[in-house]
Amino acid sequence: MKIKNFNNITDTDLQEISLDFLDILKRNIPMLLHGDLGMGKTTFVKHLLFHVGCQDVVTSPTFSLVHTYETSIGPVHHFDLYRIEKEEDLMNIGFYDVLHHEPVIIEWPKVMIQPCVAVHINPAASSTTRHMSVHYASTRFA
Repeated sequence: MKIKNFNNITDTDLQEISLDFLDILKRNIPMLLHGDLGMGKTTFVKHLLFHVGCQDVVTSPTFSLVHTYETSIGPVHHFDLYRIEKEEDLMNIGFYDVLHHEPVIIEWPKVMIQPCVAVHINPAASSTTRHMSVHYASTRFA
């Protein structure tokens, strides 16, 4: 079920749009971020975590696979599953220990998570704008 579309958004627009996701984060509903390299997934996370008082520099967890940030709502876990190849890898990084118990944001999702909110960020006509579609999902988005 589609929730919302945002068209021709800039990196600056992501800061305001991220406010719409605070309730989802606070309710521990996993957020799955889809989009090619450079589409703004980590920028979106940076803005979202700013709104919950994160003081850390937010970066993509590409090589560490997970970054955990302290915020006003408690720890928020930012996963990058691009390099995950098997379920055992998820267990080794504590993925299932925090899923649905603490806020989780996942770039490059490769696992079935129910329920979740799936955010798709795609290029727009201009090289400086993006389209974002948001779905409530109970099926796999890989």
